[in-house]
Amino acid sequence: MLLFELDKPQPTAQGILGKLLAWVKRQLIGNKATSYFASFSYYAISRLKLETGKDIADIDKDVEAYETLFYHALVAGCTHEGVQPPTKEQVPGILDANYALVQNMMIESFKALEDQKKKLATGKNNRMKIVA
Repeated sequence: MLLFELDKPQPTAQGILGKLLAWVKRQLIGNKATSYFASFSYYAISRLKLETGKDIADIDKDVEAYETLFYHALVAGCTHEGVQPPTKEQVPGILDANYALVQNMMIESFKALEDQKKKLATGKNNRMKIVA
């Protein structure tokens, strides 16, 4: 599973006390306090198909399908890391703040999938076998 980390939108800490509390929270909880995690996994792709009826190749010009895929990628990644995923209503804001990163995450995820398929086809992956 490829897992990507995104910064959660954080309210700006006001004053010394606010900055101190934000620092303590990061120290005690770590990156899970300030991050969301995303994984463009089977779960995310299957939920896209179930909710929109579209395949991954059909979402280029469909903003709603793109948001649906990203939401379920967030659910998959956050669940894996034990972090509360954002609500569907928060997804457009997260995309606005991280659009280029999300695009790169999708590209890297699908490149990794293609690499795994090539390894399987050439027999270079010890964990997988083609059984005829």
